[in-house]
Amino acid sequence: MVVPGGGVLPSINAKLIPKQDIIGVPVQQVKKAVTKKPFKKVIEKKVKHPLSLPFPLNANITHLSELNLRKANKGMLPEKPIKLIVLQADITDVAVDAICHPTNGTLYLGGQVGSAISRVGGEEVRKIIQEVHLKNGNLAQNSVDISYASKNMKCKHIIHVHSPSWSASDQITKINELTQVVKNILTLAEKNNLKSIALPSISSGGY
Repeated sequence: MVVPGGGVLPSINAKLIPKQDIIGVPVQQVKKAVTKKPFKKVIEKKVKHPLSLPFPLNANITHLSELNLRKANKGMLPEKPIKLIVLQADITDVAVDAICHPTNGTLYLGGQVGSAISRVGGEEVRKIIQEVHLKNGNLAQNSVDISYASKNMKCKHIIHVHSPSWSASDQITKINELTQVVKNILTLAEKNNLKSIALPSISSGGY
């Protein structure tokens, strides 16, 4: 079956091609057309992968300053360029000024990132976060707060964010809220003179 206007030459077994001419086209020309290389392979040679990482995903990242980072023309804060990278790693293994902790209003440490922070930071980091919560109260929806990390953690600070919960019935609102959350994180980082932040996939779970 050939879809008219499909733009792709079908790969048809030569045995299935009729022996007589097709719409006035000699059989030899038809055979020559269907034996050409698939259109997809020609395209793959011309298109480069849009994401070119300066390091393999399983690289041992010790500090962001060691990476040849790609500079973005404009970030969430347009007045200052922001360098962005994507990596696959345990967020507590990345040596940055701050890591982001998606949580709820009580700065709950039971999520995936929170559990990693609790595991690595131990009782010291749990006590620090508890003191911040007692001092400032519950964190409002889409708001952010900051605390110190424990001495044995690679980051210096932890930015806690009460991130929005996803709703398929109200996607536009949730995307706008998530955008504002990221802006709030970057604004808080700038206010505290933080130069590097590790952000996980915010709002990919309950929060």
